[in-house]
Amino acid sequence: MAVIVRPGLNIGAMSAEDDNNYLSHCLVTTSDMHQIRDMGSPKCIALGRTGSGKSAIMLNLEKTQDNVIRINPESLSMNYISNSTILNFFEKVNVELDVFYQLLWRHILAVELLKVKKRIVDEQTSRNFINSWLAKFSTDQRKKRALQYLTEFGDSFWVDTEQRVREVVHRIEKSFEDELGFSVDAFQAKLAADLKDKNLESIQQTTEIIHKAQKVVNSIQIQELNGVIDILADDIFNDAQQKYYIVIDDLDTGWVHDGLRFKLVRALIETVKKFRRIPNLKVILGLRSDLLETVLSSTSSAGFQTEKYEDTMLRLRWTRDELLELADKRIAYSFRDQYTNKIPNFYDVFSPKVGSQEAFDYILERTLFRPRDLIS
Repeated sequence: MAVIVRPGLNIGAMSAEDDNNYLSHCLVTTSDMHQIRDMGSPKCIALGRTGSGKSAIMLNLEKTQDNVIRINPESLSMNYISNSTILNFFEKVNVELDVFYQLLWRHILAVELLKVKKRIVDEQTSRNFINSWLAKFSTDQRKKRALQYLTEFGDSFWVDTEQRVREVVHRIEKSFEDELGFSVDAFQAKLAADLKDKNLESIQQTTEIIHKAQKVVNSIQIQELNGVIDILADDIFNDAQQKYYIVIDDLDTGWVHDGLRFKLVRALIETVKKFRRIPNLKVILGLRSDLLETVLSSTSSAGFQTEKYEDTMLRLRWTRDELLELADKRIAYSFRDQYTNKIPNFYDVFSPKVGSQEAFDYILERTLFRPRDLIS
């Protein structure tokens, strides 16, 4: 079959975000896609090198499933945390903020789910929802307390995610200062002076204040948010026929500085496990393998076991046959307007052999078995 390769011909873009046309028409359905989509599978962290297909899986999920919520890390305004004088200071004096970071993620995910499921679009629909469900749980104190937690955010419950992040951060900042009885700016100045003068009694008092700060973090409303997750599981997302997905990709981009990003990603991984108790919901993360290794190594405490995360990790791998199918489909789509009788495949374009080696194997040897390498 005579095939004419014209200048500028290609088989798609290397970035999934720029490859929409080919992804729509040339999808190769792998077992990895099935596992990510399957509510019964614990696999929810799509793990692979750059170009291994993480973003493509999530884009396909958005196109093929009805209820998919995408959360873009860059839209969360997490830099608001890194710019917080109070949180920065307590990070420096080793106050453990992981519980707070987990609360922040639970709040973000729970509210996004409620907004979509209950069509909360403004302050009025927000208050109508909360008031009706408070009446429903009038005899269930635990769930009532959980809903009352949400009423504390009544004015900002329905607004964009960035504003809610600011609201939660402001609340923890205020709790710190209420517990300490003075501003953190004043405390930092006092600590600097005490260290300079080597005032041991005052330094001991400073240690006690830091312990108070840790107490504030440890006592934040995790139980109330656990109650919110119970409500989501038992009373709101209880129709097995309606599946919901939350996808979070691009966690390896510069959405916040590295030191904070590693802690936030670790807290997000912990949070995803909590939401697994909602049977028809799946929170899916796309992570580079090297980023995950860095996150776990830089945030792990004594006695930490990586193995407990293995069940949730789906390490993306492509076989030779899957990559050949990808090449065939994309070549056929590229030539669709030129040939009507016979659709060309890989070996209509390339010579069968390079020396004594199969041409396709010759190409694969020069890749890392990733779609991006093959397309390139």
